[in-house]
Amino acid sequence: MMRLIQNLLAGDFCGTLLPLLLLAIVGQQTIKGHPRLERLSFLLGWVALLLFLGAGLLIRPQPDGSDLLIVLISGLVFAGFLVTVCWLVLPLLAIIIEVTLIEPWRSFRRLLHQAKFAWQRHRSDRRLRRQQERLQRQEERTRPQRERQARLERQVQETQAQRQQRDQTVRDQLRYRLQLTYDQHRTELADKLPSDQFATYFENFLTNRLSPDEYARRANQLEQMLVDQLGSPARRRRPKFESIDQVIAHFEAEKERIRQIPTLDEDSRETLLIVIDDAQDLAIQELLR
Repeated sequence: MMRLIQNLLAGDFCGTLLPLLLLAIVGQQTIKGHPRLERLSFLLGWVALLLFLGAGLLIRPQPDGSDLLIVLISGLVFAGFLVTVCWLVLPLLAIIIEVTLIEPWRSFRRLLHQAKFAWQRHRSDRRLRRQQERLQRQEERTRPQRERQARLERQVQETQAQRQQRDQTVRDQLRYRLQLTYDQHRTELADKLPSDQFATYFENFLTNRLSPDEYARRANQLEQMLVDQLGSPARRRRPKFESIDQVIAHFEAEKERIRQIPTLDEDSRETLLIVIDDAQDLAIQELLR
């Protein structure tokens, strides 16, 4: 390279143009596909040209026009040599750097990323496992309390169901008493209180939505109205039975009527049937006296 610079400064261009041409042809084939390296080569060429011009002018204290021309041409040739050498060397150097430095660095970063991901996943799994264990311990600690709470809720529900059943039984008994009173005096009440009008009281005023106390209050009012419609106590007495067969036939008809009511549930129906049996026993006892 120093001989090349000396020849160029001496003005010997002929011996350098042919090698420069050959290097340029080979370098063009080598630099293809490397646009960044090609731009870097031209940048180095411009820097070399400026440095060569500066050095050439420094070694000529009083340069004339021919000296400037020689220095300029020599600088261009030197820059061309440097560019072509860069075209040849930089791709090989890039391959060497890629193989020896960049690819190992990429592999190292990839391994580091995998290790970091595995560590984060391990931490996440451990945190999740600890959270599950903590929740399990908490659940085990609160299990007796939850079981007690569940038992209390079941007891409350059972109590409410039993209370509702008792309330419904009371309503059914009151309804049966009213219906029984009306049926016993149907012929006497037919003109003053027809059966369809009597049924409207149960549809509109004596519904299952009422509380037992309110239901009993309204039932007593309706019963009092029936008593008022009947008039004298003699007319309100239970029909006279002449034989036990009449008693049994009368109350069996009442039982059959209760069995035919579709709105009654089984418990209420059984309760009303027991009430009828008690009334039947009472009527038989009165007949035998």
